[in-house]
Amino acid sequence: MDDKSQQWDDDPPRESAARDEAILEAEIRSLRDALAEYRVLETDRLEELSGARDWEPGAFHAALEAGIRRGVFSRRANNFIELPPEEG
Repeated sequence: MDDKSQQWDDDPPRESAARDEAILEAEIRSLRDALAEYRVLETDRLEELSGARDWEPGAFHAALEAGIRRGVFSRRANNFIELPPEEG
């Protein structure tokens, strides 16, 4: 086995985790961008406007929950998601 293949064998979990985090960040940004014009959207409409229907299965809900945990947006009653008030 050459040095490159040995390095790859030693490092996949970290590289995979970094790739997964980068994808998650991009998906959260897509949700935030879709919310930007409206400030509040129902989850089905958010999924449509963000393009999340084309993502991997479960990715929309994973990004939605991660964004909520990180304070990027918040959940309101009746399946609505909102951006926090703009700081000014």
